[in-house]
Amino acid sequence: MKIVIAYEGADPGDAALDDLARAGLPTEGQATVFTVADIWPVSEESPSADVLRAMPYVAQTRARAKKIIAQATLVANRGAARVRALLPGWRVTPEAAADSPAWAIFKKARDSGADLVIVGCRPASRIARWAIGSVSSKVVAECAASVRVARSRVKRADDPLRLIIGLDGSKHSDKALAQVLERVWPQGTFVRVVAAVDDRLRHAPLVNPALARFGNPSDKDPRAWVGRLVESAERRLLQMGLAASGRVIDGDPRTVLADQAARWRADALFVGARGVSRWERALLGSVSTALAARAPCTVEIVR
Repeated sequence: MKIVIAYEGADPGDAALDDLARAGLPTEGQATVFTVADIWPVSEESPSADVLRAMPYVAQTRARAKKIIAQATLVANRGAARVRALLPGWRVTPEAAADSPAWAIFKKARDSGADLVIVGCRPASRIARWAIGSVSSKVVAECAASVRVARSRVKRADDPLRLIIGLDGSKHSDKALAQVLERVWPQGTFVRVVAAVDDRLRHAPLVNPALARFGNPSDKDPRAWVGRLVESAERRLLQMGLAASGRVIDGDPRTVLADQAARWRADALFVGARGVSRWERALLGSVSTALAARAPCTVEIVR
């Protein structure tokens, strides 16, 4: 497994590192601790003497930029040391770059072939959650790899992990379930499968052949298939030795899943990147993006 950890050294970066212990990661893998200096990249070529005489501020700007990049390198090295302690079987590489943070993370994930990108999330006010331009929201919306938005969690060492999987029958939510099944979880981990039923899901088997296997011609309730979907996921989790339970709840999935995460004090919420609707990917405020911004726990968007 390959992961990229976006680490800025402040509270969000520390949340990203602390969350590694709750991510169910395998004992071996490759991790890049990636720190981005939000400045214009410095050219490798030094300006000529004529340019420096005409524009002396160029030398000052270059010197300042190099200092900022050197600081970013120190931050990446410090983060890598912590990751090595948390993941002793992993090969951990620190790296720093000068670029736009979100764009740099996209490129690093693409070039390294990362399976998962981990970013920290700043605590936000109700108004700030809607602000356009945060790095984590851009990464969630645009990154081609799965993205884990890590939030700080205060819990006792003996408290079991609590995971929620949001299902809607789409291939993307199937991948979220598969990702949980593939991870390595400590004994006693609890998993709750939640399907939020809104108008979009009630008649889904009629328009989506992939969901027909959960439908039944004798169903009087058009949402009965959702119960079978949840039961199927629950059985698979139980077979892997996880303590699993399921819920079918009426309502908007953005509200239902965030509410369940808060009520159940979940450590992490797994959702697919897109739902059953072909139009969902074009909607501003899709389920995964909204949950990444609003959920009270870590959110992993699986691609």
